Amino acid sequence: LRSKLLNIGSAFSRPDARVVFNCTGNSSKDLPGVEDSKRYPTRGQIVLAKAAHVQKNIMRHGRNYKTYIIPRPWSNGNVVLGGYMQKGVGTSDTFAYETESILQRTSALQVSSELTEAEPEVLASFSGLRPSREGGARVELVELIVDGQTRVLVHNYGASGTGFQAGYGIALEAVEAIEDVLQGIAQNHTGAKLRRFDINSS
Repeated sequence: LRSKLLNIGSAFSRPDARVVFNCTGNSSKDLPGVEDSKRYPTRGQIVLAKAAHVQKNIMRHGRNYKTYIIPRPWSNGNVVLGGYMQKGVGTSDTFAYETESILQRTSALQVSSELTEAEPEVLASFSGLRPSREGGARVELVELIVDGQTRVLVHNYGASGTGFQAGYGIALEAVEAIEDVLQGIAQNHTGAKLRRFDINSS
C-alpha cells in the first residue's frame, strides 16, 4: 500500500493503523509532524566498473571522501569504486571530474595492485544523498493522539552511509521498541494482524 502523505499523522488514516514506522530518510526534515532539523544530506558518488579479477574489499578514509574498492558478489565481475562523502551537499548530480578522481584514487591505493592488473571497464557513475543526522540514527518511539486515540509512531532513519551495514540491526531495535504495544494489541484483538503501510512523502 502506497500513499502520499500531507503529514505524518495521515499515516494513521486507516482505523486499524495502531503503529507506524517512519522510515522517510531525507524527507524527515520537511515532512510535517516530523520536521527534524538535525537531519542533513551527505552526498556520495561512485563508479560501477567491471573488473572480475578484483577479489578484495579495500578502503581508505580522507577528508570529504572515502576511497574504496568493493567487489559485488554474484554480479558477473562488477566492482564499486568510490567515492565521496560530502556533508551538507544536496545535489544528486554526477560529475565527470569526480569520476576521474575516483578512478585515480582507487588505482593509486598501495594495496590495490590487483585493480591495475587489467584496466577496469567503466560501466556507469552514480550519485545519491545519504540521510545523515546529527547525533546519529534516530530510533525512537513516540505516542501521538489521533482523533482522540493514542497511536504509536516509531522513527527509524538517519543511518547515513551505514544503512546497508546497520539497517537490519536498527530495524530490529525499532521493532523491539514496540513489543509491549504489539502484545497489548494481540491481547485486545484475537487474531490481529500487522499490516504494512509504506510512507511516501515525495
